[in-house]
Amino acid sequence: VTINTPADYQVIASGEMVQEIRQGNRISRRFIAAPMRDFDANLTNVLTSSSAQLDDITVTSWYKPEDAAAGKRALEWAVNAMRVYEKRFGPYPFRSLDVVESPTTAGGIEYPGVITVASNLYQDSGQTSFFEFATAHEVAHQWFYSVIGNDQVNHPWLDEALVQYATTMYFEDQY
Repeated sequence: VTINTPADYQVIASGEMVQEIRQGNRISRRFIAAPMRDFDANLTNVLTSSSAQLDDITVTSWYKPEDAAAGKRALEWAVNAMRVYEKRFGPYPFRSLDVVESPTTAGGIEYPGVITVASNLYQDSGQTSFFEFATAHEVAHQWFYSVIGNDQVNHPWLDEALVQYATTMYFEDQY
C-alpha cells in the first residue's frame, strides 16, 4: 500500500514501511503488510508517540500531547499484555504493534499490528481499570482473529469470547 500525505502527517499503519519519498511538501510512504488479514492506516498531524522494545518487537503508543501520561500507561500495558500472551499463546507474528488513541465510540478496535483505544479512556482518570482492560483486550486480538483467522464480522462471538478469556489471563498473570 502506498500512501501520499502532506509532509507534516505521520502514517501509522499495519505492516512495515519499506519506502519513504519526500517530494516538496508531500511524503509518499510504501507499506508491506504480510502475512496480515487486513490493512489499517491512521493519518495524523496531532499525535505524538513513545516506544518500547519487547525482544525484537517494537511497541509504539500514539497519543495526544495532553494525554502523554495516559499514552505512556497504554504503552506499558500493551508491552505487559504482549509478554503474557506470547508466553500463553506463542510468538507475536509481526515486528511491531501500534497502540493509537482514537475518537472511536467503541472501547477499542483491532487490526493486525495496530490497535485503537478510545480517547475518552485516556482522558478519564476514573476509568483506569477499564482503560487497561480495553488495551489488553485489543492486544489479545492480535492472536484471536488476526493469527487464528476467524471471521470477526460475521462470527464475532468466537474471537471476542477467546479475547475476553485471554484478558482475564492477563490480569491473573500481571497481578
